[in-house]
Amino acid sequence: MVLHTPSAPMSKKDRIFLLGLLIPSALFASYDGQLRALLLKQIQVSFHAPIASLGVVNIPIQAGQFLGFFIVRLSDRYGRRSLLLWTITGYIAATALTSISWNIWSYGAFQSLSQVFIGGEFGVAVTLLAESVPDVSRGRYLSLLLMVAPIGAVFAGSLLAIGLLNTFLTWRLFYLISLPPLVFTLLLRPKLKESPLFLQERELANRTGTPDTTFRQGVFELLRTKALRKATVVIGGVSLLQELALTGTIGWWAYYVESQRHVPVATTGILFALAALVAIPGYLLCGFLMDRFGRRPTLLLYLCLGIVGGLGTFLSSNFTILSLFLFVAAFFGLGVSPVLSAFTAELFPTHLRANASGWVRNLFANSGAVVGPALVGVLASQSSFGLKISEAAVVVVAISIVSIPLAGFFLEETRGASLESLNP
Repeated sequence: MVLHTPSAPMSKKDRIFLLGLLIPSALFASYDGQLRALLLKQIQVSFHAPIASLGVVNIPIQAGQFLGFFIVRLSDRYGRRSLLLWTITGYIAATALTSISWNIWSYGAFQSLSQVFIGGEFGVAVTLLAESVPDVSRGRYLSLLLMVAPIGAVFAGSLLAIGLLNTFLTWRLFYLISLPPLVFTLLLRPKLKESPLFLQERELANRTGTPDTTFRQGVFELLRTKALRKATVVIGGVSLLQELALTGTIGWWAYYVESQRHVPVATTGILFALAALVAIPGYLLCGFLMDRFGRRPTLLLYLCLGIVGGLGTFLSSNFTILSLFLFVAAFFGLGVSPVLSAFTAELFPTHLRANASGWVRNLFANSGAVVGPALVGVLASQSSFGLKISEAAVVVVAISIVSIPLAGFFLEETRGASLESLNP
């Protein structure tokens, strides 16, 4: 058996540049997703769409992430760098098209296309960063990248609060705003370096004369090996349940407080932005805790408190208490992302790492993201179950409780170990 020798991570200067290059892409990927939740009522009015259509159209939108799986997997063959640049380009084009949508279904089609590229971009970016930083600080680097997700929500909520919706372009302007920073990111593409571990893996494959065999067998190899099959199902299952609750509640929260709690739209935007701000230290704390105390205890803590916050914000009738639970849900429900990303990177070998990322994020987690908002919409539809939005959201959050024993009993600790030693 040929064993890998530990690879040297990027220099500190290169790591900082890499992080700075990835952050705008991650920020606007989050910003794009938050817009659908924050502007849901305005989009409904613009297209005269019934409430059931709002839930149904989310299915093709989130289904775009399934196709993103194939883009992520290509980075195991062609490299992290090239695929990352292609996904950013595709996302720019899809976002521009979204701004000219003429009905709810064209909006859904363009947003579905954007999700294809966002799904590929996110998985490749996290894989590239995880393979390029020191083992002892991998959690903190991932938290720095992923904490821009709530900043995207802050940005979206702030634009709503200052009245950008009142311009003649209404909600369409929100999509056009994201284009210039992403174009600037593309201009810096010559300075982006490839993952050291991918280069090492490619060199080994070339020496043994089998550079393409692993790629062709990769989809099935994850399921053939007992250890990899277990890792895929467990971390994938936890991610699915977490996304089910997260997207099911976030996707309908603004609609819920405006329609059921009669909160003004400007106040909704401010509260949405504040919740996202609260989530930022949640990401940073997650990175610190998992590097200091371990991945598994950090994951369990965040799952438990995220569920408590999610239930509380839809069960509370008092506005102050509702807001406090919202902040708890944001801190832990959003802040759990770094530890899930760390497990996804650390439980799989380099030649299958992007493939595994596609399985966990684009297939498992995205299944939860597709079902969550759609399930709330169906449960709240008068033609089906006729629940209130708050009641439907509580049902969806309660289902995610299964993720706690799944993570507690079946995930192995990986803190501080090198990627090569975890997967020789």
